[in-house]
Amino acid sequence: METAVGRAESRRRVAAADAISWWWCLEHSAVEEGAGCSSLVRLGPYDTSAKAACALIRVRARSREQEVRDAADEAYPRRT
Repeated sequence: METAVGRAESRRRVAAADAISWWWCLEHSAVEEGAGCSSLVRLGPYDTSAKAACALIRVRARSREQEVRDAADEAYPRRT
């Protein structure tokens, strides 16, 4: 069970990370610094704005890699 002190500490850590982090906002298709849009519409955090700007490239590459792994997994017969 989480306490009020635990929730406050968690919010403090999130706020501190937001203040020094860069994010890619999916809603605005732009890099944001600090506490920008909701976490539901952004990717990150990233150390630099350049890394945040490349977020979609990394997401697409990782998706392709996962699709290859999934296809390889499906090639093997399933055990029953």
